Amino acid sequence: MNLNKVFIFVTLATLLLLHGQTEAGTLRNIGKKLEKFGKKVVEASKKVGEVSERVLPLLGAIGALGR
Repeated sequence: MNLNKVFIFVTLATLLLLHGQTEAGTLRNIGKKLEKFGKKVVEASKKVGEVSERVLPLLGAIGALGR
C-alpha cells in the first residue's frame, strides 16, 4: 500500500517537473525571485557583520567596567 502511494507521488512529481520545463517563463520568474531573495540575504548578513564589529568592542568595554 505504501509503495503505491510513493509510486503515485513520484509519478505526479515527475509530471509536474516535465510540464514546468516546457514553460521557461514561469521557471525564469521563479529563478529571478530566488536570486533576489539570495541577494537580500547576503546584504542582510553584511549589515549584521558590520553592526557586530561595532557592538562587540563596546560590550567588552562595558563588561570590563563592571569588573
